Amino acid sequence: MGSAVDAVLAALPDWGNATSQLNAEIAKRMGVTLSDLDCLHALNTHGPATAAELAKHVGLTSGSVSRMIDRLDEAGCIARVRDPGDRRKVLIEATAEGVDRLRAYYAELAGSTADDLVDFTEAELAAILRFIDLVRGRTTAELARLRSAQPGR
Repeated sequence: MGSAVDAVLAALPDWGNATSQLNAEIAKRMGVTLSDLDCLHALNTHGPATAAELAKHVGLTSGSVSRMIDRLDEAGCIARVRDPGDRRKVLIEATAEGVDRLRAYYAELAGSTADDLVDFTEAELAAILRFIDLVRGRTTAELARLRSAQPGR
């Protein structure tokens, strides 16, 4: 069992780096930054959010998130809308055009990954999903820890 665990642990950094590089290339092709792409992913996944919520999600200051929103707006990827629950608030939401552009860049990878997954049993897929959920949670916790820690620690 130890060698299988070691093999999985050894494979994760390469997968993470490949994903990071893919996202950077897609951001470049869309004419936005990597943080902008992270924001668009968050809006697509979680729905409309305030600028403060987006700043927290992507780890930006309020000034930086304002510039990010302006870039995404200029690129046609987001729209500013009134919060139906509190008309004083403005929400940022992904536009259909922005989501369609985003999906188009990931469509080939999503299709080939879906093709790969048909070879797995339901139990194997459940184990993969459980692992992804655990790693995402631990990665998110580590990111929060590093963001709150003193630099260099």
